[in-house]
Amino acid sequence: MISFDDATAVLRKWVDEKRELRFDAEFTDRRYTFSVEGTLESADGGMLKFRVGDRGFISIYLPPNTEFEYVDPDTMRAPLKDRKTEGYKGGPILCGAAVFARVPENSKLMLIEVDS
Repeated sequence: MISFDDATAVLRKWVDEKRELRFDAEFTDRRYTFSVEGTLESADGGMLKFRVGDRGFISIYLPPNTEFEYVDPDTMRAPLKDRKTEGYKGGPILCGAAVFARVPENSKLMLIEVDS
């Protein structure tokens, strides 16, 4: 677990770097999920704005009771073969660090660095 402030610091770093990310979310109270790739445009005060290329954006609010986890395969010394997966277009992608957020009894989301 990491604090709200630490999670925000990671997210803001990705905003500044214009880092390519995969955004997966599940909203249990609404019973829907989605998964898209793009960049995080802003991360301020629990408000995230995720830009899906030239196709639009997703805004989401993470309240103060959001629980965060951070995973970094470099720090964990994860083998390269375990970090590869298939992208949306069928080609290989390499996964990097990730932030997981869970709003108790409501929703879960994951933002993960990706490289084509």
